[in-house]
Amino acid sequence: MTVGERAGEWGSDPDSGQSPGRNAKSRTKSGSDPQSPAARSDTPGRLLTVTDEHTGEFGEVTVALTERTGLIHADLSVGANVAGAVVLQANANISSPGVKLHGAGFIITPEEAAALGLGTVPELARHIRSYRNGRDLTDTPRGVMVIDAFGLSAEQLRSQYATVYQRLLSA
Repeated sequence: MTVGERAGEWGSDPDSGQSPGRNAKSRTKSGSDPQSPAARSDTPGRLLTVTDEHTGEFGEVTVALTERTGLIHADLSVGANVAGAVVLQANANISSPGVKLHGAGFIITPEEAAALGLGTVPELARHIRSYRNGRDLTDTPRGVMVIDAFGLSAEQLRSQYATVYQRLLSA
């Protein structure tokens, strides 16, 4: 069970000596006020998490809580707002996400590449090349190749490299 509190909005009254627990009553307004601390995402708060509960001899419940302070997010986590991350402007025009394949039909074996004309069809080496992804770099490479038709229209691919066009069409 987790209890969140922003800037003393709800939970117990710190002056009363009562700790917030199961029966802590809300002291907030309806929350419709956009200027209220609950509506602002930059207001730090306290996140109280129940770590232990014991029922006493007379039915009372003793609750042990751990507390974390900071910005409380929608998923009741405290810390960096990962969901609010934005693109780094410092990387503009310096880096890219790389090649993104849309379908496994673009990945071929060296034998399939040779059957499509690699090594015999002029200029085809510009469009069939070795391919590595992250797993190929960290583990044993698969030794696969990729069909890269970037810069060619469908009509150009069909007229200049008919076997490659047919491979992609049937994949």
